[in-house]
Amino acid sequence: MEGKLVGGIIAFIIGVLFLILYVSSKITILIKLKKLNFNKTIGKVIKSVNTSDIKYKERKNEEFFDKHEGSREIYSFLKGIFPTDYRDDHSGPTYASVIQYRVNEHDYEITSSFSSDKKEKKGKVYQIGYKPTDPRDAFIMNDRGGIIWIILIIVLLGAGTYLIWF
Repeated sequence: MEGKLVGGIIAFIIGVLFLILYVSSKITILIKLKKLNFNKTIGKVIKSVNTSDIKYKERKNEEFFDKHEGSREIYSFLKGIFPTDYRDDHSGPTYASVIQYRVNEHDYEITSSFSSDKKEKKGKVYQIGYKPTDPRDAFIMNDRGGIIWIILIIVLLGAGTYLIWF
């Protein structure tokens, strides 16, 4: 009985922590929109890209290095300590959606940070937050990874509550 209670308390606490993380991510979006003067628009999925492809991963790394000064040196240092191999022989390809949005009669694209083993339907609509002074500086407001967080939070809170009270 005591082990069950401890397990329930741990599951409940982890659920609460995930809930706090999820809520804080939503608050971060609101802060970006309000304080950093981001505008909203609608974007549609135009294609999917294979995120398992090594060329895709290298391109994303280069984009990150260009955006964040000093990140290449830190990455090289950490890679020397913890060598990685992009190959994953145990699973198939994963795909991320490319979403196109329009600002001031110009089209822009953003790639979802969430990937899945299934390609998403073309034409699916997402809300995009973008900086009016530079519409390329954008983020997906309702990326599809959110539902996974909600399910995980509900399961952890439910399991924890059950184990604590029953």
